[in-house]
Amino acid sequence: MKRCIFDIAIPCVWLFAVLSSATIAWADAGVGIRASGREVVLSNGLVTATVAPATAEITSIKYQNHEMVSSAGGHKNVYFSRDGGTDYENLAHCVGGIATRTDDTIDYACKHAYDPSAGDKHAWDVEVHFALRRDVPAVYVYAINSHPASYPEMSVGEWRMVWSPPEDPADYLEKIYIDEARHWIIPTAADFRTAKPVPGAPKEVSLLTTGSWAGRMDCKYMYAASYWQIGCWGFASDQKHLGAWVLLPSREFCTDGPNKQDLTAAVGTTLLHLNMNHYDGTGFTIPSGKNWRKFYGPWLLYFNHEETGDACWKDAEEQTEIQSRQWPYDWVRSADYPLADGRGTVKGQLELRDALKPDLTADNAWVGLSGPADKPNSDFQFEASGYQFWTHAGDDGAFDLKNVRPGTYTLYAYTTGVVGQFQKTGIVVKAGEMIQLGKLAWTAPHAGNQIAWEIGVPDRTAAEFGHGKDYYLPLMYQQLEKEVPNPLDFTIGRSDPAKDWYYAQAGRGRGAPSVWRIHFNLDRAPSGAATLILAFAGADRAKLSVGVNNSPLGDATPPVQGGNGLVREAVHTKYSGTSISIPPGRLHPGENVISLTLSAGDAGYVMYDYLSLEVQ
Repeated sequence: MKRCIFDIAIPCVWLFAVLSSATIAWADAGVGIRASGREVVLSNGLVTATVAPATAEITSIKYQNHEMVSSAGGHKNVYFSRDGGTDYENLAHCVGGIATRTDDTIDYACKHAYDPSAGDKHAWDVEVHFALRRDVPAVYVYAINSHPASYPEMSVGEWRMVWSPPEDPADYLEKIYIDEARHWIIPTAADFRTAKPVPGAPKEVSLLTTGSWAGRMDCKYMYAASYWQIGCWGFASDQKHLGAWVLLPSREFCTDGPNKQDLTAAVGTTLLHLNMNHYDGTGFTIPSGKNWRKFYGPWLLYFNHEETGDACWKDAEEQTEIQSRQWPYDWVRSADYPLADGRGTVKGQLELRDALKPDLTADNAWVGLSGPADKPNSDFQFEASGYQFWTHAGDDGAFDLKNVRPGTYTLYAYTTGVVGQFQKTGIVVKAGEMIQLGKLAWTAPHAGNQIAWEIGVPDRTAAEFGHGKDYYLPLMYQQLEKEVPNPLDFTIGRSDPAKDWYYAQAGRGRGAPSVWRIHFNLDRAPSGAATLILAFAGADRAKLSVGVNNSPLGDATPPVQGGNGLVREAVHTKYSGTSISIPPGRLHPGENVISLTLSAGDAGYVMYDYLSLEVQ
């Protein structure tokens, strides 16, 4: 028998290499496990999952006599993968064993140990767990990644779980659910077999030629979303009265903060990006000589049976909240997963003061804790190697961050209506302790004593602008090329931001620079320098120049860029902001014009979150 190599509190009691067809434990009313050749079958009477230990894959999940995992198509099974291109790698040569077995829980683990002699590309170990609980129609999944100091340098880019729903018509779930804007009937597998690529479009875009989507395009990026803001996603069927979902009871292991988005479900697959690499996601490197460990999950592969697909979705959302209240789970046995008494609490109250917007409060502000960023001179938007904890403040600005892992954090806050963010360093969280920060004064920054005009709302997205509600449609950037005039002229007090200002200013496809002009009137010339405030919901490969009244003023290039969000059907990527001073004498009473010029190029763009002019 091989030696058990798991770093878990309860030792493994057997390994897949010696399994026979004999029953290990099986109970219709409880949880059990048995061998089936070189696979392992877990069941709790509601869900039956078949695991291939050597590859840490689920090859079958049976629920209500339906198969919930595809054995055909572009993706098969439920599997994990790392990076892409020449660095792409699935898990292999894993060793399997029982981590926990009680009357209520069976937790089976598959351990992949880095072995360069086996051709492994990534110098880190992965331990994947699949667990069933009594009376819960779900497979709980979690993973522990580790890099011993003795290993060579490692890097983490894409790190994901892929789950392909069934393509068989007998089990097919015909509706997809992401959020209130994106839930509908999807094309069938047969429709996709006749779909065509779109010339000049990314390879992920397909043109359907048959079925209800004939003449329409599909792309996996059109379903990207913030995990913090949706909590669950998946598929359901009105015809079969079934649903299959990913549920996130906690997002503490998610990267880059609450606004970070990545792929969710798409036609033919369900995705969970554990290191969220799309849209300028943060990769990180662990050097040789440094120990690193991170615990991802648990999350649920959840199944339900309701009258309609919409009812299944509602139940999945409710179950996400139920599971969140149970966090941290007391059945997880790992030194890397502190239970409730091994975590701390941070409380406080934000008092927002805005001299130019006195009615603005910290009501519903995002408040969170993040460890050091993995990108120098950055913030939580570029933190991926550790953990983050976020909540919404109450209507009085009070916040309560519960179940925080011990560690040293920076406290951040941001809210609709404020450019920038609050932060407080040096928050040390200890097991079993509660930190009361009291009242925290948060003063909104302003360069002037009056706001001459505003375009948009500071909320870190461009959703309030033209096409900000249907940004996810494939090739929307081509629609912008056709629809947005060059120059674009926007008049304060007359133009409508939802119609006349667009969610992206793009240079793609234009032979000349893209020019957007803001026309506005002033009753008097400013007594001192004025300041143009530019908050960006995202940008990539963009150089932005500012002019005032037909004279150049200077560059206001977004300080944070990347992620190719325009082509990947996003309405934001990473947030940043800048300002540019307008010297006295450059603005005058009556009509003035500020121009924003994006240099000509094949792919550059900016997405504005908010623009304003502050004057003295």
